[in-house]
Amino acid sequence: MMKNPRKIALGTLILATVCFGLLAIPASFAMMMSPMAFDTGISTAAIILFVTLLTYPLMVLVSVPASWIAYRRGGYRTAITLSLLPAINLVALALIFGFGG
Repeated sequence: MMKNPRKIALGTLILATVCFGLLAIPASFAMMMSPMAFDTGISTAAIILFVTLLTYPLMVLVSVPASWIAYRRGGYRTAITLSLLPAINLVALALIFGFGG
């Protein structure tokens, strides 16, 4: 039995909006401190960390409203994809810290 794609998209959008929105608050403070990543010198990991911290709040501010607009217009798959875009930044952060960049 096929589930209703509208309900799946709605649940995903609500969860993504709450989670990524709440994570944007501490990320905004981390963004202000991100230039300190270069205190030990310029490295690939420092650049990735800087760009990731800098773009996460912007990614949330763009992708969350865009996903709700897509949902409203009936593009449920597009809405889900747009709502999960900030996860790219979180994966990049996890890789940087996980591999000891």
